Amino acid sequence: DYLFNIPQDERERANLGRKEPQRLDAMRAAWEAWNGTMPPIPEDATVSLGYSFKDMPQR
Repeated sequence: DYLFNIPQDERERANLGRKEPQRLDAMRAAWEAWNGTMPPIPEDATVSLGYSFKDMPQR
């Protein structure tokens, strides 16, 4: 599990998960509570990108 202080560590190099386990647990619990309010993803769901391979820069 990962926990970063983005304002102080923009490159996400220092994982604070072990140093601040209570914060990580609280954030995970908050996310789980939020995620529990989201509707389930339908079995037939697909992803449609707003661009295709031909829109990507070519080398």
